[in-house]
Amino acid sequence: MAFFAFSPVNAQKRTLEEVKKSIGDLSADLKAYKNAQAKLKPALTNEATQDLAETWWLAARVEFGIYDKNRVNKSVGNSFDVKEMGNALVSGYDYCQKALKLDTILETNRDGTPKIDKATQKQKVKTKFSKEIWHKMMGYVVDYSAAGADLYKAKDMENAYKLWGIYYNLVTTPQQIVKHKVDPDTVIGEMRYFQAMAAVQLKKLREAHDLFTQARSLGVVKKSAFDHDINVLHQLGDTATMVKVTKEAYQLYG
Repeated sequence: MAFFAFSPVNAQKRTLEEVKKSIGDLSADLKAYKNAQAKLKPALTNEATQDLAETWWLAARVEFGIYDKNRVNKSVGNSFDVKEMGNALVSGYDYCQKALKLDTILETNRDGTPKIDKATQKQKVKTKFSKEIWHKMMGYVVDYSAAGADLYKAKDMENAYKLWGIYYNLVTTPQQIVKHKVDPDTVIGEMRYFQAMAAVQLKKLREAHDLFTQARSLGVVKKSAFDHDINVLHQLGDTATMVKVTKEAYQLYG
């Protein structure tokens, strides 16, 4: 019994409960969330907890909390860390994705046999956290686009690129569009344009071209959306596509 009470498995699960309690306190500040982040880190790689959706969902909530506390500090004129804010949003999203993948429970009958869905003829599945996870992520859509701009200004191109990519993933997820108000195509196109600019800085030239192309298809047809793309295609040595884009630009701007 002593071994059971103090086993590594129980220790890690106790850690999850302690972290949940620490961030559930209304008085939890930025320091409390950072302490929770450090305390939870071992659970992300421990075999007793790394395959639990709850572990990653809790880790995501900690990251979003770090972002939120920095945002509050920013709004009242206190010190804040713009890079920490962006990194927290990236990690929060990544952890949510891991939680979603793990948040699938196969349903069984009382005798242990698979419970089959008559419509699909596949085993039924249910989720515990997925609805809450999606609601949380969609609540930060505007923050992802704004944080991308902040990190672009801070010269953190890698995370700016990631943040704008996450923004796009969220606002184009079919099952979420019907539940949440998303930005019009032109706004989404602007984010693709900005992500393309970050891609140029990162020397992700093929990705940059694809993003400029997508931005134009979404209504962003300003001259720079052509000029930067033409320059990218020149660097890629893609003459045929460069000529095509140049002709498109000429039709609009002469």
